[in-house]
Amino acid sequence: MFDAVARSIIAVGSSMALAGCATSGKHLTAGGARSAGRPADGIYANCDNAFVLYLNDQEVLRNSNWEVTPPPFPVSLKPGDVIKVRVSDFGGAYGFAFLYCSHDKSRYFSANTNNWYTYSPADEVAWWRVPDIDALKLTPASEGNAKVVAAELQSLTDAPCKSVIWGSAGEPTAFLIHVVSRSDLKARNRDWVFNQRLQP
Repeated sequence: MFDAVARSIIAVGSSMALAGCATSGKHLTAGGARSAGRPADGIYANCDNAFVLYLNDQEVLRNSNWEVTPPPFPVSLKPGDVIKVRVSDFGGAYGFAFLYCSHDKSRYFSANTNNWYTYSPADEVAWWRVPDIDALKLTPASEGNAKVVAAELQSLTDAPCKSVIWGSAGEPTAFLIHVVSRSDLKARNRDWVFNQRLQP
């Protein structure tokens, strides 16, 4: 009796292990489909104090403890993908850091005040639902001051992440938006010294 049960447990365990091996190389495209064959590109993000991040109207990352960076979301972004983020500050330092990095570090981009924007949603409950982005009144994002969250993303990836962004200084909640461009995804100069760190 024991031998039969033991054999069953071993068989189930072996099946699960094989299933894990079969899926370990898979990652998501921005549309949600899975592909295989190489390590995943990914989105890294964190915020002082909390954030929720949507990609093309699908929640993919959230965190409410800035001291613990959430695991990256594996995805291959493409031009036209829309990133929307609700960021929250509970007092003191504030800032949101975002970094997209390819598996080989040849392509990467981070949040900045040049082409990331803040907006006022019509419905703050369903803030990620934006029927017409072109109709939004956008304001360029401003600089945050919690540089530590950007430094942590850079240390995790060895890719440059120097900016933290926000809406208007002092507002406890802001809504950020960015449309991925071809320029975001172009191959970068591999001579960049990836092991440099933010200065204190």
